[in-house]
Amino acid sequence: MQVIEEILQHEERLRLAMIQSNVEMLDALVSDDVIVTDPAGYLLTKADDLAAHQSGQLRIESITPQEVKIKVLLETAIVFALMKLKVWVAEVAIEGLFRYTRVWHYSENRWQIVAAHISQAEEN
Repeated sequence: MQVIEEILQHEERLRLAMIQSNVEMLDALVSDDVIVTDPAGYLLTKADDLAAHQSGQLRIESITPQEVKIKVLLETAIVFALMKLKVWVAEVAIEGLFRYTRVWHYSENRWQIVAAHISQAEEN
């Protein structure tokens, strides 16, 4: 149960860092080798993600968890989260439900995201 609590704390730190575009915190939480699949199917790197936050190209107004499930496998935790999201991408507002899958890996005494996938979910 301890690992699940740690991951939930890291998920909250990540959520706040995303809203605040806190590049320093995002840098600490995301592995240098991360690969992210965005809702359009593009593969993004850590540098892509940090640059979007730093430039203001991506602004997250709100991100509210609706459901979170965590599966733990040794030094890896997989988070399945449904989020209500309001973001601005290149000055275009996007709002709705999105499903996030994040893979957290424990290495060098810390948890970091090594992979993620984001897709739009249908609202019920």
